[in-house]
Amino acid sequence: MRGCAALAALFYQNGSLLHSINSGWINMGLFDFIGKFLGTSAPETASTKAASNAPASPYANQNYYIKKAVYLKYYLGQNENQLKEFRPEYNTFQIPKRSGGARTINEPKPETKALQHKILRMLRNGNTHKCAVGFRRGRGIVHNAIPHVGKAVVLKMDIRNFFPSVTREKCVTAIMQTGWEKGAAEILADICCLNGGLPQGAPTSPLLSNIANTRLDCRLYGLAKKLSTGTQKVDYTRYADDITFSFATDEPGLVRGVITLIFQILHEEGYQVNKKKTRVMRQHQRQTVTGLVVNETINIPRKQRRKIRAAMHRISVGEEPTLTNEQLQGWMGMLSLVQKGKEEYL
Repeated sequence: MRGCAALAALFYQNGSLLHSINSGWINMGLFDFIGKFLGTSAPETASTKAASNAPASPYANQNYYIKKAVYLKYYLGQNENQLKEFRPEYNTFQIPKRSGGARTINEPKPETKALQHKILRMLRNGNTHKCAVGFRRGRGIVHNAIPHVGKAVVLKMDIRNFFPSVTREKCVTAIMQTGWEKGAAEILADICCLNGGLPQGAPTSPLLSNIANTRLDCRLYGLAKKLSTGTQKVDYTRYADDITFSFATDEPGLVRGVITLIFQILHEEGYQVNKKKTRVMRQHQRQTVTGLVVNETINIPRKQRRKIRAAMHRISVGEEPTLTNEQLQGWMGMLSLVQKGKEEYL
């Protein structure tokens, strides 16, 4: 009942949680609103700096003033008009999904990829939410799983067609948040987008998707924080299209209400949920997050551990292992990461 009351309170505080979040984005800047909603200080951004203090060189203090399109030539080696005329080219193919079906990959051709790598270096200091752990240096699936270890309930949801759903407009806004004026942001977005969204396979897509979804992450993180009262602690992480919430205590009404709210927030942010991949996992079931078991501690699935032990045994007795050398090295690397994750969790 306590969890349900907390959930209900969200709809009546300032009208509703969703209304307060939406109106906040309209009436104030991105980081100002985050600071007010989460009770933290807002970092200084390009929009809050005095334009008169802009340095002469586009390389100096690049996050502290609005960067104009004419500066693009210093970063990309082509002037504004050349970049506007540039047409990205891709090789498109499909690879099988583990869950069945095929995944479309758009791999940029060499000239396009080289230009996108330069753009990636330009944007690497862009702000992303701490709960977005995918595609970040020093972070990975282990860090995505750690907050959900030992929880009573783990909720997993999947965003359908994630990268193509990150629209050109979202990318323009994301690039502007790194300090570029709108005209420059539109040029860069056109080089990074395909058919109005991010292509899966381009080097810029992972980072841009994280920057572009800062608002989504803030809303879902804010939801988790608002529901964390008393003995109930709710955690949220996102790894690309995989959304995970976990609950310290099992309150079925609260979990159902959170699922409804997540659906609504994702819809308002322009995404669709893959309903077939929604999972509610309780402690008596195997709880997995990005392929790792999190019931009591973090670990790789038992089936894979048995395969590794069998391969190591066959090697020790001079027999041919059941895994290739590359596969074995990959799993041993994963075991090392998991062990580090255990130490971090403890």
